[in-house]
Amino acid sequence: MNLKTKGWYNPGLATAVFLHLPIGIYYLTYLSQHQLGTGWDYLWGLLGVIGLFAGMVVGPVQALKDRNTPYALNLEEMNRFHMLDKLKARGII
Repeated sequence: MNLKTKGWYNPGLATAVFLHLPIGIYYLTYLSQHQLGTGWDYLWGLLGVIGLFAGMVVGPVQALKDRNTPYALNLEEMNRFHMLDKLKARGII
């Protein structure tokens, strides 16, 4: 989303940085300190995350996207919070 909007913030950034990241670091540190996982566990976990992300996020979005949808956002919705002005200033539209 950041690449498309040419911005630094996106929905969920604060949650990811201040909640998910610290919990994940603590979890992995705990696993490592108590020797509860092997290198293979980390490898399979990483491959699983990549596979699930591709299959459950990227795949459906790519398969179901339609630029000719009858449900496009109207100008009133796009003008909230001056989004059109922001996108024009960034050279996106």
